[in-house]
Amino acid sequence: MALAVRPVGAADLDSFRAALHTTFAHEPDPAFEEADAARFRTWFEADRAHCVTDGAAIVGTLGTFTLPMTIPGAHPMSVAGTTMVTVLPTHRRQGALRMLIKAHFAEIRERGEPLAALFASDSAIYGRFGYGMATVWAETTIDRRHVERHRLVGSPTTVSLVSPDQLRPLAKTVMARLVPDRPGMFERAELFWDRRFDDRPSDRRGATRLRGVLVEQGGEPTGYALYRVKGGEWSENHGDAVVRVNEVHATTPGATVGLWSFLLEHDLVKSIELFGLPEDDPVFALLEGFRRARPQLTDQMFIRVMDVAAALAARSYQADGRLILEVGDEDGGAGGTYLLEIDGGRASCRPTIDHPDISLSVEDLSSAYLGRSRLGQLSAVGRVTARPETVARADTLFGWPVAPWCQDIF
Repeated sequence: MALAVRPVGAADLDSFRAALHTTFAHEPDPAFEEADAARFRTWFEADRAHCVTDGAAIVGTLGTFTLPMTIPGAHPMSVAGTTMVTVLPTHRRQGALRMLIKAHFAEIRERGEPLAALFASDSAIYGRFGYGMATVWAETTIDRRHVERHRLVGSPTTVSLVSPDQLRPLAKTVMARLVPDRPGMFERAELFWDRRFDDRPSDRRGATRLRGVLVEQGGEPTGYALYRVKGGEWSENHGDAVVRVNEVHATTPGATVGLWSFLLEHDLVKSIELFGLPEDDPVFALLEGFRRARPQLTDQMFIRVMDVAAALAARSYQADGRLILEVGDEDGGAGGTYLLEIDGGRASCRPTIDHPDISLSVEDLSSAYLGRSRLGQLSAVGRVTARPETVARADTLFGWPVAPWCQDIF
């Protein structure tokens, strides 16, 4: 039977979830199934979801989160968070994914959202649809023997152990102060707070319950951390537990130093595992030697510019300037030649028939959008075409002093 794509209805939600579980090899926990199903129905944006069917059966899925995301210049923008993209193993390579993306893009354009974003389960899939790698994150394991602070690091502020329930409302205050400062972060809805504070046995992977740490200065919360400790076997009468850091956020240097010092200097511990940090996280400046952290970078969030003129006019830039961009788009929706002008810190962008200064794909434009511009690197392999001085000027314009990063997988 021929495949067809259509919006998701209320009667489809159980079948939609079943397709997600099958493709992502997830086995639901019976003890939480009723609660999980209720939570899914609460936060699932059914009016933004699509499915591919083979007869009556759902064989492909795609959902969307509406995300108020920070773009360079502390501007929030409504971004379509592409999510829950699956095709059943029985229906691979039959065009189902392309059908879903086409319907998804049409819905985004109808809403007038200039950007889409996603976390890719496979980083090689989405470039052909115009998504470019826009952020990276770092994961590392630090040996407890090598956690000395650099001599120039400031004094730590005192931290307190608090229960996760006590911490949650205070953590929201800290997060609200941080979101406007880093491109790629978004206002964390209750769904994502629930996920972050989930403490099921299956989430612990043999470690302790979730633990909370708080820093307060002048009666106001200025930082917090969530972590677990996985006990190990005592080796030669020395403790070899592992501290697993879930997240650390702080708004002052004292809070930053206090939280990281607490997490890195546990007794009876052999290592500290850090996952999902920004590439410019302050922990890498706190340590006496960078090599002691050994961060491993990998792709994080992918961005897709849907409306070039609107997206480029909305963000801020590092300098004034003028640039004519020829943008190629296989999908066709964002292709064309555009004049970008920044004057007095304000940007405008419109289609033009003038000769371009630089030619690139919408994928590579999208990868530079949040401020981690690497157009020079892309030009070195022929993905971006322009004179070297033009590429350097474009990198300066599109770059941003704070590395883009997203605090939650969606």
